[in-house]
Amino acid sequence: MDHIRNIPMEIRWRIAARTLTFLPLAFARAFRETKGRSYGAVRSAAYPEIAREIATLLSSFHFPATNAAEVAHAADIISTIVFSPGMEGDPVEISHERVIFRIKECPVNEVSRETGIAPEMARKECEAFYAAMIAELNPAYSVAFSGGICTGSEFCDMTVARKEAPVWSGVRDAQAGIRGETVKGE
Repeated sequence: MDHIRNIPMEIRWRIAARTLTFLPLAFARAFRETKGRSYGAVRSAAYPEIAREIATLLSSFHFPATNAAEVAHAADIISTIVFSPGMEGDPVEISHERVIFRIKECPVNEVSRETGIAPEMARKECEAFYAAMIAELNPAYSVAFSGGICTGSEFCDMTVARKEAPVWSGVRDAQAGIRGETVKGE
């Protein structure tokens, strides 16, 4: 956790407190703006706002997020501030294009179990938070999860990777130009 030492404790507390304060406001706005749509739609509207708020608060520290390793590092700093230093794990694979981080201890799991919140609900919220955060840090990257401590696995693998670029192909018709287009990767 040496990387977190660059952020003074007072600032970490301010970010955590502001995030907690902003959370119900972001969900209230999302509920209002999605007007009767599913909770998934509300979640999809709220978490990007929360991620934007956190990223704005951290912007003065200029954490780079130009490749997978930097994006994962910034996400690790954010989760340590927001979820506590109780998030423990180790990188399994690190490259500029992809990082796999194996989470072995998770405060979200601990709190969900202590409060009786269904593990699958905790997992969905966690995944939605990280998806929004990674997209905010660098929209060229995405996150995927496998395993899941909250659903009974020994660990949770979080993979941050560059999104596959769409590959366009067309069927050329000499008289009509391009007749059919397909997109691979979207």
